[in-house]
Amino acid sequence: MNEYGKDNVELLINKLKGDGYTNVTAGLQTALNILAQRRQKAGRTSAVLLMSDGKLTNGCDHPSTVDVSNVPVYTIGLGNDHDSQLLQDIATRSYKGTYSIADMEDWTLDIAFSSCVAGLLNVFVQDLQLTIAQLGSEIQDVRAGNYNQTRDNESVTISFGNVYNYKKFKTTVFLSLPAIKERTTIDILKVALSYRPSGGRALLIKYTPITVTLTRTSSPVTLDDPVEVGNEIARGDTAAAMQTARKQADANDFDGAKKTLDNMGKSLDSLNREADKLIKSLKYEVQEFLKLLKDPETYRRQGRAFALSAELSHNLQRFAARGDSSQIYSD
Repeated sequence: MNEYGKDNVELLINKLKGDGYTNVTAGLQTALNILAQRRQKAGRTSAVLLMSDGKLTNGCDHPSTVDVSNVPVYTIGLGNDHDSQLLQDIATRSYKGTYSIADMEDWTLDIAFSSCVAGLLNVFVQDLQLTIAQLGSEIQDVRAGNYNQTRDNESVTISFGNVYNYKKFKTTVFLSLPAIKERTTIDILKVALSYRPSGGRALLIKYTPITVTLTRTSSPVTLDDPVEVGNEIARGDTAAAMQTARKQADANDFDGAKKTLDNMGKSLDSLNREADKLIKSLKYEVQEFLKLLKDPETYRRQGRAFALSAELSHNLQRFAARGDSSQIYSD
């Protein structure tokens, strides 16, 4: 923005006034109308940032009536009284938006806001798709969080959408292999990648598929998971445990929720990877959620929002502000 544009925006901001109502639906509709009326669209990255400090006012249409599936909506809950489930639902229904928490005790808005804007300013590729085809194997499961998967008889395609510069996405594939009688080398997967460059070019770039080859032995050999594979399994297990604990707490089973998190913490400890950034971050999140389960009121005001934000963040492998952001590792 030039200085003239900045001055105009500051004037608009200074004219904003609160009238005591929370009409999220009207806000989303206004944002979508503005995006639809843009003169410059080709190659432009667009998104909506929705910040709210309260619950819906009675009489307002529910935000679920607004289709946000074609645009990322980054929701930011302000304070302890916002509707965490509502904001997470909006972000989940949108095109890969995240849900962050701000201004809870010393949790600040600038981290949540700047992390969203920084990503949007550094979109490296668009429409990224990864296709994994089975060869001498059978694909049992593919873990790719909330990213859309399409399947046919022999392959799975994951759509990651827009990717920020230096961002990594990790996908875990579980395979079934046929029995063999002697040592042999076989091709088990073919992996293909396609994307469009950012900046408005419609050209679809396709990489030459890579074949994954595996040397097999006639008798079973037990090996530890490679660190990266083990870490991704731990990430998925931690997100699932936090979701289970949240549902238990919602049902007032706080002892059960604490036991679920305690068991997850012990599982992370058993990996013996204290220096690993991701494992350290997962341990922090489990311990932080345990603190926020100390009583029903603390859980209602802070714990539920923390868990909902963490679940979506891990499923998207994208940062969302919550708690001590210096302890949270997104990759």
